Order: sequence, then C-alpha cells, then structure tokens
Amino acid sequence: MFPAVYFSDAPFTAPAGSTFVGQQGVLTASRTVTLPLANTLANGTVLIVKDESGTATSVNTVVVARQGADTINGGATSLVIDGSSGAYVRLVSNGATAWTGSATLPSTPRYYPGAQKTGTATLVAGTIVVTDPLITANSIIRLTNKTLGGTAGALFISAKTAATSFAITSTNAADTSVVQYEVLSY
Repeated sequence: MFPAVYFSDAPFTAPAGSTFVGQQGVLTASRTVTLPLANTLANGTVLIVKDESGTATSVNTVVVARQGADTINGGATSLVIDGSSGAYVRLVSNGATAWTGSATLPSTPRYYPGAQKTGTATLVAGTIVVTDPLITANSIIRLTNKTLGGTAGALFISAKTAATSFAITSTNAADTSVVQYEVLSY
C-alpha cells in the first residue's frame, strides 16, 4: 500500500492503495492524474489529490481521471484542479467501481493522512536549514526539543521556501539542541 505518493509536472498514475497524491513541481502544462481502481481501497476510503505547488491555473491544470470502467460522480467525468475551482480534489471510493468527490479550495488548514513528514535536525549557532522538496508555503511545521544543547531558546520557523527547504531558528544563538520536527501539508 502507498498511502502518500508524489509527482512533479508530468502525467501520473496513482498506485493501488494510494490515499494522498501530491503534485509538487511548477506546472508547465495540464497534467492528468489517473486514479487507482476504486476496488483497491475499502468502501468509504478518502483519496486526496492536491496541487502542493499552488501553480495550477486555468491553462495549466491538474486533471483527475478515472481508470478503466470506474466512474466519478456516476459518469465518465474528470475533476479539475485549476487554482480557482480548487486546490485539491477529495474523492471517496465505494470499494468497487465508483468514486464520488469534488474540487475544493480550503478556507482553513486541513490535515491529510499520509502527508506528514518527521525528522530531527541539530541547531548550529541557533539555526538550521532543513532541505525538504515537499514543503509548501502553507505547510504547518511543529517543533519540539528532543535533546537540549547549549543555551536553549524558544524554537520557531524563520523561513519556508516552497519545494526547497525551511529554517528552524532559536531565540538564543547559543542553542545547539537537537530538534524534532513534523511537517503537515494542507
């Protein structure tokens, strides 16, 4: 099972069992995401397809298409992420041959199963840049001191560069703590 999978500016077929599909690269053309067969997921299972880069437009869309004889909302239709109709598509499998769903533009942060990333980083002179190609400008990052070092200060995210990295900073430049982080994309 592949709960979370990612692609970048190319047509993509989601593997069987996927529950989160994220488009990460800058879109240079419309791209189609082909859903896994509905029968590869249990009845009621939610699958999210999201434009994590935020670059979908009315020209460069993410088209969410069915596979085989499966249906979307009762027909041979597709759903489209175009930046105005939605930032993601939320679909529900019936466990057999059908998907129901719609494109959504969230007004509040939403958390998706399988979209979390955790890790540790050691502060050097109170800061560290963590490379993460999955980060978005809207990602929420939780921080916790794992092992205190130097003179510990309060931790905060001082910068996020979409699809590149984020910076963890302490209020004390003498902080050399090991920090546990968790990234939640929405």
